[in-house]
Amino acid sequence: RRDIAEGLKKLKCRTLIFVGDSSPFHSEALYMTSKLDRKYTALVE
Repeated sequence: RRDIAEGLKKLKCRTLIFVGDSSPFHSEALYMTSKLDRKYTALVE
């Protein structure tokens, strides 16, 4: 997949990410969350 990390830094809205512990996208969700501003982002596992 194409890396969209730079675009994530420019988001101007609040973001809620849901991901399951056994999801094949779990590591990607953690990575994306690390790139977003913590004031406007929540990760629900």
